[in-house]
Amino acid sequence: MQVRATRQLVELILAAILGLVPLLFDWSNGYFAAVEPSPKPLARVSFALNRISFPGSFVGDLAVSSLGAYGVADLDWQHEHPSRGRRMGWRTASSIGDWTSIASNAALYAGAWFMWRSGGRRRRVALVLFALWLIVMVPLSVFASAWTVY
Repeated sequence: MQVRATRQLVELILAAILGLVPLLFDWSNGYFAAVEPSPKPLARVSFALNRISFPGSFVGDLAVSSLGAYGVADLDWQHEHPSRGRRMGWRTASSIGDWTSIASNAALYAGAWFMWRSGGRRRRVALVLFALWLIVMVPLSVFASAWTVY
């Protein structure tokens, strides 16, 4: 079945918008952590869902650590302003990491949808990558949410 280019573009845009859903989980994690009583099960569930559905966070963390490793940013939390000849402070580097993770998450969702819709070998590759992601991230996220202190 041949898919028209405009329909494929619309589907990719919708998949990229779906990549922004972890922001909702991040907001709900903070909200439930503030208003829920002591065990905080909804905060823990939203924390785990955020970690599972946000593969772009690794790209953002990589961007921030690269800025620190190459001496561009001062990632030491005590310094409000850059020190030792660095060009940017930790807040700017953190903001760059946040926006990089959001953009890369949207791109990863759109790329996964494109691979899935292409069919054939690309669909199998997308299925294997998705299965591996779930096999690795579900236990890690559940374990991390169980040990998170609010």
